[in-house]
Amino acid sequence: MAPLAAELEQRGILARFIAAGYPIGWQKLLALRLPQSSGVKRFLDRKESISTKLICSQPLPEVFFKIGDIFFRRYSEYLQQQLHRIGFYFYSKGCAKAIRLSKPSIYHFRNCYGMSSVTIAKSTGAIALCDHSIAHPICLSWMERNKGSWPRKEDFFEIGRNLYPLHRQMKNDLDLAEHVLVNSDFVKETCTYIGMPPDKIHVVYLGVDDSFFNALSSAPRLALKPNSGSLLYAGGWQRRKGVDDIASALMQVSHPWSLDIAGSTEPEILKSSSMRGFLSDKRVNRLGVISRTDLAKLMRKHRVFIFPSYCEGSARVIFEAMAAGCYIITTKNSGSIVKDGIHGRIVREGDVNGLVHAINEAINNPDLVERIGNENTNLVATDYRQSQYADRAMNVYKGILDSRHL
Repeated sequence: MAPLAAELEQRGILARFIAAGYPIGWQKLLALRLPQSSGVKRFLDRKESISTKLICSQPLPEVFFKIGDIFFRRYSEYLQQQLHRIGFYFYSKGCAKAIRLSKPSIYHFRNCYGMSSVTIAKSTGAIALCDHSIAHPICLSWMERNKGSWPRKEDFFEIGRNLYPLHRQMKNDLDLAEHVLVNSDFVKETCTYIGMPPDKIHVVYLGVDDSFFNALSSAPRLALKPNSGSLLYAGGWQRRKGVDDIASALMQVSHPWSLDIAGSTEPEILKSSSMRGFLSDKRVNRLGVISRTDLAKLMRKHRVFIFPSYCEGSARVIFEAMAAGCYIITTKNSGSIVKDGIHGRIVREGDVNGLVHAINEAINNPDLVERIGNENTNLVATDYRQSQYADRAMNVYKGILDSRHL
């Protein structure tokens, strides 16, 4: 949302940017005085070219987010989400003054951050536009547990009754919004499948922000040894993202391989002895959470990015890997722009044999991987930049405002 806000300010239409923690004023000074951990660096990386007079930063929600992540994530996802929900509650309450002062024509809010702020925005005459960046929560809840398969329509009610706190809040925000902006055709498909009106949903793919492109431009592109089998995965190492399939597939790959993993590890997955064994394999390099600058450097060192997710919105790391020059192995449910045989390989969710074949094929064809990687870079650099996302979002705004006056 911050890169979009920067673009909207340049176009003279940004009324206010409300953020839950942002590196300005005392928050920035405090972050600079803390040990420069990956988390602190990621916080500082949020900075965009937005006038401070337009920024309303609310650090209190961040406290609840961090408490949930640090103290409860390891023991209970349910309690972690409850803490996050409290953070969102205080965020929504803190939005009230900014909304009433700015009186926007459109209140463009990120899902889960809406709550009471949506009602307040509507009372000022604003149109509520929910920015929803993952599958509909009913599909998401099912797909997480069933390797990307779609739920039966007769099961919707029962799934809805048992949603986790944040999934329930997502659904509530979607219901409150008059319009929804999603980041892939896949997400729209999940929403219409659940029963949302198609004309309520607008699709704009995100792409890559300027800060990441700048980080890529300063990162060297290293030559790889032929058939090196060097693979990269980035994102939370969790079951929803198909990591069990990665582990199973790599044990069957017929060529030498190595895997770099950038991102946090889901505590629940470490209860599996087979996964612990895989992660302790000398060919697996766990880097943990890293800054986006370091992620750009890491992606420039690789040619093959693997991300066989069961359910996403439109995974930003895929766009970033494409921008870095990677060949992509992923699934349809990742919600990316990847087309099979053109930008890499699309495998069926949960298809370990298909994943093995795609990895072997990439290792066997380094020239093809290099060519497609370069084409992926050109595609993202040409069509999926920060300014182009803003242009497409503004077209959505115009359509929404025009529809109000019909």
